Amino acid sequence: MELEEVCFNLRYRRLTFLPDERFLSAVAFVDGFNAALDGVPLRGFREWVAQRVLGEESNLRWFYTVAAAGMPEIAAQNWNLAEIPDGKHSELIDELINLLEEFIRTRQEGS
Repeated sequence: MELEEVCFNLRYRRLTFLPDERFLSAVAFVDGFNAALDGVPLRGFREWVAQRVLGEESNLRWFYTVAAAGMPEIAAQNWNLAEIPDGKHSELIDELINLLEEFIRTRQEGS
C-alpha cells in the first residue's frame, strides 16, 4: 500500500480501516502505516506541515499541527487532542487527508 492509497481509503472507506471516526484513530492508522515502512512515507512531513500551516519550523508532532490547521483554537488554547469536540473529528480527518495529499503532490513535483 502507498500513501496515496491510505489517503483514498481514509477518504472513501474510512470505517473499513478505522474503528471509529475519531481524529486520533486516523492518526494512529497513518502513523502505524508510516512505522511499518520505517518512516519513509512521512519523511519530511512534520517539517513540511509546520511550514505550510504555521509558516515556520516547529517541534510539534505532525498530528498536533494538522489538528491546529483544522481548529486554530487547539494551538491557541494549548488543548490536549483528547479534548476535541465530537463534531470536529470528521473535519480534522479530512484536513489530515488534504494535507497528506498536498504533501504527496509537492514531493512528486520536487522529484
